[in-house]
Amino acid sequence: MDDNSTRLRNAVMGGESALTIAKSGQARSTLQSDTKILEEESASEDDVDHEGFKKLSLGHSSIRHFGKSSNIRFIHNLMNKDNQNLDSRTFDIDLTRFRRPEYWGLDAWELRQETAVPAYVFPEIDLLWDLVRIYFTEVAPYFPLLHRPTFETAIVSGRHLLDPDFGAIVLAVCSIAARDSNDPRVFKHDTKITAGWQWFRQIRLVRPHFVEPTSLHELQLCCLAYVYLRSTNMIDSVWLLIGIGLRLAVDRGIHRLKPGKARTVENELYIRAFWILRNADTMQGMTMGRPAAINSEDFDTDRPAECDDEYWEKTEHSEAFTQPDGKISVLGFFGQYSKLTDIAASVQRSIYCVHEIPGYKDDGLSSSERNRKKVMQHDSALNDWLTSLPEHLRWDPHQPDKIRLSQSAILYTTYYWIQLQVHKNFVIRQDPSNQHLFPSFAVCANAARSTVRISQVSYRKSKIHHELLVRVDMILANRNNAKQRL
Repeated sequence: MDDNSTRLRNAVMGGESALTIAKSGQARSTLQSDTKILEEESASEDDVDHEGFKKLSLGHSSIRHFGKSSNIRFIHNLMNKDNQNLDSRTFDIDLTRFRRPEYWGLDAWELRQETAVPAYVFPEIDLLWDLVRIYFTEVAPYFPLLHRPTFETAIVSGRHLLDPDFGAIVLAVCSIAARDSNDPRVFKHDTKITAGWQWFRQIRLVRPHFVEPTSLHELQLCCLAYVYLRSTNMIDSVWLLIGIGLRLAVDRGIHRLKPGKARTVENELYIRAFWILRNADTMQGMTMGRPAAINSEDFDTDRPAECDDEYWEKTEHSEAFTQPDGKISVLGFFGQYSKLTDIAASVQRSIYCVHEIPGYKDDGLSSSERNRKKVMQHDSALNDWLTSLPEHLRWDPHQPDKIRLSQSAILYTTYYWIQLQVHKNFVIRQDPSNQHLFPSFAVCANAARSTVRISQVSYRKSKIHHELLVRVDMILANRNNAKQRL
């Protein structure tokens, strides 16, 4: 590379900024550890020099994600092109003389606001371990966010007492598990509805600034807060929190596939957090009639591995992330649930879009014909999902395994809930004398009856009530409406 190109590169990159200098050694090591999985772009991206691109910075962190359309990526590619491809004339650009240090470097006082380390109050040690046990037996099978061996090892080492970010995760776990605990110490003001609140209220959900990229613990906290708050009267605020979490995840490039990268515990935890946020965004957005923060066309990251937590590490008998032959993974449920949310996202973008998407625009069909086409496509996708569902996740009211029973109940009630989203619009808005409407009435009524039956069985045999209540309320409302119209 000639001197002119070098000057251009230096002008854009700059030297080590005050922001970088001001980082503590602990923060620096944490960032380096957190970004091992985020250093490469998808093979579908334009080829780039990844090591050079990581260094391309305007004085801020070098670990943020910049996609194909970004100006920073364009400048990086431009500087790595042969000058002959640019111009046969002398390429004489020296931007360094235009740099003003007061704007190119951040002073230490701009880096982070000084905040006191929170003095967390944790449950007594016996109660803490009981709540951790409850979380991983009653919540984790349906909400696979954390890696149990890693999480428990960190608690044993006392990390929650030294690291406030991890301490917040422990408090959130205790808050969620408290709802399934009968220990009187989990209650505030001796009422069940306040279970866990004395720990959750200590957590700061949103930091005062976003100068630094997100960390794994911050994304996990967004997910755990979603689980806790959705069962309170603050459920409306959860949608905003999910959106923040997804933006932070995209900022670090977690939404992009990393081809050729081996799965690691850290890698997998990032992927789990992203998919939980994405699924929550889709379902919460559809419930509230709001657009998604990220669409399916905008990400291609791996799905979570269908491998139970105890098989993540390499042993003398097997490689890492190798589920034993013949043993069904609990994580199979989450993969199927994510596929359902894919369909839900498609329903939201097509049936409830503000403007017609290109696939339906100018297709020569009338509005009613186009709507019928959309409904048929989504019905077909739902039927394909149901047909391909593994045997152990199919609904069986006599299933003796409570985890499988509950997982199946969640999947089937979600399936019927999405089916309702496909058809309800045509029950309410169109003329009931039209014979083409009767299938929508029938589908909605059947979805309501099926959901109620499944929920009754689940209520008697398992504890997973919070996953079903919102859908039951909404489906019952639609069922009553359909019966009145019929």
